[in-house]
Amino acid sequence: MNWDAIAAFVEGIGALAVIGSLVYVASQIRLANRISVREARAELVDTIQGIYRLPLEHPHLAELNVKLESRDATFTKEEADQVRALASLWITFLSKVNGTYESGLLPEKVFKVYLSNFSSQLRRQPGFISFLVEAYEQSSIRPGDFEAHDHIFALMTEF
Repeated sequence: MNWDAIAAFVEGIGALAVIGSLVYVASQIRLANRISVREARAELVDTIQGIYRLPLEHPHLAELNVKLESRDATFTKEEADQVRALASLWITFLSKVNGTYESGLLPEKVFKVYLSNFSSQLRRQPGFISFLVEAYEQSSIRPGDFEAHDHIFALMTEF
């Protein structure tokens, strides 16, 4: 037997094994990425559904939503505290959206849909803006920090 031929054959098999391993690892990485994207999007959907479900589960919050449609509405201390809590929930949600987008797990088109959704809510409920401004003042988020929040800061100045 020719030992050089045997060595070349074994090296060929080794090269094929390395290529096969790389293909397998690449497919596992793609799968893990798809799972990460799906989980990140599912978390965002769950969060926003929870926020939107609040007025359905608590009728007094539905009444607050109606009050927020007026810029001149007056609120009891309890109502104001509830709206502040809602503003904080929205800020947290927008932070999640921004982080998911910046990490590459959310396409720009979907990112813009979330921003547009919140923008529409602010237009429907201008009474919410003062509470949102207050919540931002109490947070560490400032203009220029995050794209999602910059969109909201710009929108708040329109009112």
